[in-house]
Amino acid sequence: MKKTKGLLLAVVALGLLTGCRKFSPEETAVSIGKDGAVTAAVIDKLDKSYYDAEELKANVESSVAEYTKGAGEDALTVEKLEIGEEGDVELLMKYASYKDYAAFNNVDFYVGDITDAYNNGGYRFETGFYQVEKGEIAEEEIQREEIFAGVNHPMVVFSEDMAVEVPGKILYVSSNVELTGKKSARMAGSGASTETESEQATEQKESGAAGDAQEITPKVELIQGGENESAGLAYIIYE
Repeated sequence: MKKTKGLLLAVVALGLLTGCRKFSPEETAVSIGKDGAVTAAVIDKLDKSYYDAEELKANVESSVAEYTKGAGEDALTVEKLEIGEEGDVELLMKYASYKDYAAFNNVDFYVGDITDAYNNGGYRFETGFYQVEKGEIAEEEIQREEIFAGVNHPMVVFSEDMAVEVPGKILYVSSNVELTGKKSARMAGSGASTETESEQATEQKESGAAGDAQEITPKVELIQGGENESAGLAYIIYE
């Protein structure tokens, strides 16, 4: 079952995406809707040494049914699942919110504004940032206080090696992100460390349940840390 779940998560992460608006990446991708919904799709190759088509379909249906039993039927829907004769898999899934995407795939994934990401999400922006000007990444790195001092823009934080399309023009990206368009970008490389900011954010979310979390305004002096501590997280800030 672990191997099956592993393939399912990989399938969810990759693919060719079509939906209510045109979005057809040729790589790992998700799309963020203006309503907060997340659409993810995959084109992958079925490893026949582990699965056959019917087994994969059954496992996808079972995993989705198990999740929606607790989260609600609208939390996750499978819009398309096709498996070709040669084992080519095409899967399209829609999540009601970023929380459903994160929970179902067991990954760090956030969609919201900058202040909420810091105060309630546990994200510390401990990475380099670059401003995006006229669809291109500026050469000079900017300080985090420049982002915090501006408008409280919406943003996406993700931890998978994939592309992301957002519903607005991209303004800033972290140093491990590369642009693929005015509204799309991808993880430039997968990050790995023994204690990444992704893990730290998860720990803060869990500890926040104790009721001792304090509302604060993001300030650089509060988030200083070692360089490259957030190797596992990528940031996209847009308008």
